[in-house]
Amino acid sequence: MGEKKRKLERLKREALEKGEEMEVLRPPPGKVKEAVAKANAAGYPVLVVSGADEGEETMSNEWGTWNVTRALADCIADKVGRLVTLDMAKLYAANSDADFDEAKVQHFMNRPDILAKPLLLRMQGGVGWLIDGIHRVNAHERMGNPVGVGYLLSEEQAEKYRVRFIAVEPDGSHHIVPPAELGLVGKSRPNA
Repeated sequence: MGEKKRKLERLKREALEKGEEMEVLRPPPGKVKEAVAKANAAGYPVLVVSGADEGEETMSNEWGTWNVTRALADCIADKVGRLVTLDMAKLYAANSDADFDEAKVQHFMNRPDILAKPLLLRMQGGVGWLIDGIHRVNAHERMGNPVGVGYLLSEEQAEKYRVRFIAVEPDGSHHIVPPAELGLVGKSRPNA
């Protein structure tokens, strides 16, 4: 176990022993230091979530967490990304062992409005990676839909939507916490 992970586990354990939970803050841009200072003054560990507000949809995999709500809004507004046609059979094959909720797939199969929503992918190393849409990919596959559409973000564009989790101790020391340490990660596979 790495030093950062041990620190986070210690913080969680100490908070639980005191009957507290780890405070989660979503401060507005430019207010992170102020929010952390207030929490530290109160003496409890803090987890700062940067890049996502309450109610915004996010997706995590082993490479990070992305704000799907903001990314899709900017794609729809033609600020980022490009709309591409996707081969659903290839997407399914590339993601056949990804984690998903069977009930959600079944529900989506009866909702053409949800299935019509574009998927969201990001480029990394010349390969497209699914950010949002694993349940729709599975529903399309089961229904035999050969093609779908999705927004493809460049690596640089996708970085704008990255969500970061920062653990801050009462002494002011802090570190980035990988999504896997917070139990947010499912499996994700590249999409050729």
